[in-house]
Amino acid sequence: MAIPDAARGTPIPRVNQVAAFVDVTTGALSEHGLQVLDAIRNFIVGMNRVTPCSATGTNVITLQPNDAAPLIEKYLDHEVFAFVAAATSTGAVTMTVVPRKGALDTLPVYITDGGVQANTGDIVSNRLYLAIYHSQIVAGGGFIVK
Repeated sequence: MAIPDAARGTPIPRVNQVAAFVDVTTGALSEHGLQVLDAIRNFIVGMNRVTPCSATGTNVITLQPNDAAPLIEKYLDHEVFAFVAAATSTGAVTMTVVPRKGALDTLPVYITDGGVQANTGDIVSNRLYLAIYHSQIVAGGGFIVK
């Protein structure tokens, strides 16, 4: 199954062949050079990765990426968020990620193979979890926790 375009990272833009990468008078990177390097950096950190997060909440888990986290603009297929649960779940579980800029949708959380939504006792306080985003698990996407 192919990953839909909406669940893919932003590709690196092509280098403008006309604009200079380096300012020949100063030897420093030009504005264009800085933009290209910034785009490359954002692409590399935007690839599928494991993002360490702080977690709060019981049934609505809020993940706050740690300071060293990469730029997160949207959920990407197969992206992994690592967290230690703050509480044991007492009902149906949902999750949201709050990046440095903005907030992302609150989505359902599934266990095992993604066939069953996490519920009472499926998330246990002080245990380490990996939440993997999958855009096709339900309409709008969701997380599978391991």
